[in-house]
Amino acid sequence: MNTAACISLQQFLLNELRQAQRWQNALRKSRDPENVHQLRICLRKLRTALKLAKPILKPRYRRRWQKRLRYASKQLDKARDLDVFLQSLAAQPSTEQATQKHLQKQRSRTYKALRNKLHSPPFSQWRKLNKQLKQPGWTKQRCRKRNLSLNQFAYGQLEPIYQKIKQAHGQLNSLDDVALHRLRIQCKQLRYACEFVEPTLKTQSRSRFLESLRQLQDRLGALHDANVQQSLLANCPTSQLDVTVPVQSEQMRKEMADELGRLLRLSKPWS
Repeated sequence: MNTAACISLQQFLLNELRQAQRWQNALRKSRDPENVHQLRICLRKLRTALKLAKPILKPRYRRRWQKRLRYASKQLDKARDLDVFLQSLAAQPSTEQATQKHLQKQRSRTYKALRNKLHSPPFSQWRKLNKQLKQPGWTKQRCRKRNLSLNQFAYGQLEPIYQKIKQAHGQLNSLDDVALHRLRIQCKQLRYACEFVEPTLKTQSRSRFLESLRQLQDRLGALHDANVQQSLLANCPTSQLDVTVPVQSEQMRKEMADELGRLLRLSKPWS
């Protein structure tokens, strides 16, 4: 793969910006939880690409857009947390109506505030980034190491994230919530980084590796959602809560350890 990493970065950012704009427009018209979910994914992919691009993007430019995208992501977090919690409550018919009513009101207020923010920075500034990326001289103006190949870039950026994930193997029983959340973020970064450098990955091992990584990420995500839901539940004005929120258990940690072990036994799709 002789494609320059900076050219691949430009194409990846443009594609994800198009998708982000699509989901942003949908969110303006509808409170469908999928709109928030997909917009957050686009923003995470953009942020991951910019984080990985440290060797090839000029520092001030990269940090400026990282900061703006991080701020935009935070505006979506509460809406997504409430959506996930209400979906889980829908499967519990015994949940107190007062609890659901309180959370629905919170969700309504959160979505209203969010939709107002969609017309202001940093959401409104994506057009500026999109316009910059389409300029013929973008790579010359904004990039360094313009001759670095995507193959060289892929190994240099994916391998360190993989090694951080590998360090957690055998330590899951002792990791606290903060460390587990960090591991979850690293799994996301590796997964989205693989999408960025997909043309360089080995076809035979790519699918199995990414599927195992996705399953590990899902298990870590379930734990994170449970922690967030406990916090939301604590603020509900009810005297007797009968809501069941998953809690961390030895079994859940064992399943995560098994999944991480399976991932590490697989052949890495980069070389």
